[in-house]
Amino acid sequence: MNTDELKSHVMTAVEKSWPQFRADHPALAQVIDQEMLGEHLVESLANDAEFKDAYEHAVAARVGAQALSALLARFVGIVLSRLT
Repeated sequence: MNTDELKSHVMTAVEKSWPQFRADHPALAQVIDQEMLGEHLVESLANDAEFKDAYEHAVAARVGAQALSALLARFVGIVLSRLT
């Protein structure tokens, strides 16, 4: 996966998770820039050996885009929960 594809998937996951995060933590949502958060997550994943390995295994196993989106959505949810 190239960086542009990863960014697109991560930003989609952040956008889907953001309304609930904003509802649960309105003060934090006001001070966290959604775009910067997405950029940070992309950088973290792009440099993470475990993620790269998991992605390569998923591709080898022909896991679809839906599974990748679900994985990234879960990752974004975990990151957002750790912000609180």
